[in-house]
Amino acid sequence: MIMLPDTELDAALITAERIRQSVAELAISYGEHMITLTTSIGIAELSEAIENLDQLTDQADKALYKAKTSGRNRTEIWHLISTGDL
Repeated sequence: MIMLPDTELDAALITAERIRQSVAELAISYGEHMITLTTSIGIAELSEAIENLDQLTDQADKALYKAKTSGRNRTEIWHLISTGDL
């Protein structure tokens, strides 16, 4: 988990995408093999509707799950996910 205090949602998305792209560009040599990695990222924004850190973490986790089930190697934002989809 990465927390970005005093960061607007659009800046958090840019940061998440930079991390995701950097991971995707990695190639790790293992013997004769090259291993590539991808990552899925879920983003949640602190708001008045969130009562505690556990709730914020849960929303980020649900966004992460949505990213994984939507094809992986992507970023999803909690507020853009309809609760009916989860």
